[in-house]
Amino acid sequence: MRAPNGPLGAGAQARLDLLRRTVIAERGEWTTARAAQLYADTFPFGIWRAAAHRDLVALHAEGLLVLNDDPTKRHYTVVSRRARLLVAIQQYGRPVTNQLAEQLLAGTPYATGRNTVRKGLRGLTRAGLLAEVAASDGRATYHPIVTTGEDGRS
Repeated sequence: MRAPNGPLGAGAQARLDLLRRTVIAERGEWTTARAAQLYADTFPFGIWRAAAHRDLVALHAEGLLVLNDDPTKRHYTVVSRRARLLVAIQQYGRPVTNQLAEQLLAGTPYATGRNTVRKGLRGLTRAGLLAEVAASDGRATYHPIVTTGEDGRS
């Protein structure tokens, strides 16, 4: 057990790392029962549902999972790399280059190479979520698109 906002023990950290890797690899809907079953299949010692729920909440807090609070089935789904890239750019709040976008994803479960980041940036541009501006040296800069409603609010 850990203190609120305190460091995880070695066993809890290993469990959370396993869940993080598996969630990214397998995708799909993740419930407390599914996470608890993963633990039961992997670890020789008993894991309680509460630990599985806590770990899913922790991955949600990291931004890796999105909570789908369906009244009939509460579950989490994985945030896509492209969606995570858009959130990182929006939080950064200024135009980004391929290299800067790669740095924004460094240290996240979505860290990747420059070519994958470039494809993500171009996909977000095609979706109308970023604007691409070519610099005089031929390098592209991507600007977040700010949308406002009729009332002038974002």
